[in-house]
Amino acid sequence: MPNKKIIVIHRAFSENACPVCEITFQTDLVDIDALEKAYKMTQNIDTSWSNPVQESNIKLITDLPKNKEGKKLGFGSTSIGDLAVIEDESGIKFYQCASVGWGRLGVLEFLKILSITNKKDLADYIDLLYLEEEEGITLKGR
Repeated sequence: MPNKKIIVIHRAFSENACPVCEITFQTDLVDIDALEKAYKMTQNIDTSWSNPVQESNIKLITDLPKNKEGKKLGFGSTSIGDLAVIEDESGIKFYQCASVGWGRLGVLEFLKILSITNKKDLADYIDLLYLEEEEGITLKGR
């Protein structure tokens, strides 16, 4: 079964977008079904999904926030406006959480939402998503 990697980026309730986790599935689920599964896995029900991470296929990629006393807090739930990046054998795709489901974003829409103006900033958010070419950014699978 092929791997599908989803990077979840929280931005709905903060000034700066924060890539919070990477979820890896060995699955042949279509993107939307995989995103829905990732959404459910990143919801706070009885406690924060991220403190401690309950699912073995979720890897936190940002340190947990801390309160004034230095105690680790958990991440909030994935919400409307948050972003996801999917990488699988077909390439890289960008999505935004909508009031119902997920909306697909083009590369330029994704960069604009994150206020990313150059390739270095993009590389800081998501590792290895672009390939160098004379014309600018070319994403894998595009």
